[in-house]
Amino acid sequence: MLKQLRIFQEDELPYAPWPPDFNFRYWERIGEELKSASKKLTDQLMWDIGDWLLEGEVRGKLQERELRKHAERITGRAWPTIKNYKMYSKKFPASRRREALTYSLHVLVAKFDEATQENLLDMASAWQLQHKKPLAVRPFEKEIERLQRTGMIPQNKDTGSSNGKEPEPHEWIKLRLPQKDYDFVRRLAFAVYGTHTPDTLIWEIVRKYWTKHKDEIKSKLEAFETRAKNPSGPRPEPIVLPD
Repeated sequence: MLKQLRIFQEDELPYAPWPPDFNFRYWERIGEELKSASKKLTDQLMWDIGDWLLEGEVRGKLQERELRKHAERITGRAWPTIKNYKMYSKKFPASRRREALTYSLHVLVAKFDEATQENLLDMASAWQLQHKKPLAVRPFEKEIERLQRTGMIPQNKDTGSSNGKEPEPHEWIKLRLPQKDYDFVRRLAFAVYGTHTPDTLIWEIVRKYWTKHKDEIKSKLEAFETRAKNPSGPRPEPIVLPD
């Protein structure tokens, strides 16, 4: 029965895992079953408790004080802990959870926007398929930190920047590739990162080129603009970018 306890958005499922109308007694009984389900706090139990709390909050219209009172009484667990379960269940509806990945890996990527979450979960799933063993939290955390340092993924959504400063303004650039080139870049991205993220690969290539040549390019640009400002001088030759 517990494996059927999932809270979906109403438009995500052709069926309803809960009664059409919220029934407090039924909700209370499910909470009691969750309490007695396992003495060990498993990944699935944390998802189930979070989903159960969301059911009470969203469809049961229980305010936080009332939800807390009932949840602590029914489950016997501390509110700050199970409130976190609710938060992560809300961030990751059942349709977005990866059964092969641990609850802790979902928690680790929860601070990012949804697109980045998906990319990171794809990366973790690919790593596990390749190595045929579970991915531990600490190595994945270090890889995320590396990706953030290189600008391949954003800083987390809550702080905006790891050093406490406001992030610099930025603009998006669209790149159009022929289909065969795009397919090649996707394959190459999977070989490099374990996930099909061509935008990440292209950014990494550009970043490395810019880091290597930016001083030379800036010098050439300054010389070009100086010559261009002289109306009586010859028209400056176009800049040739370094290889």
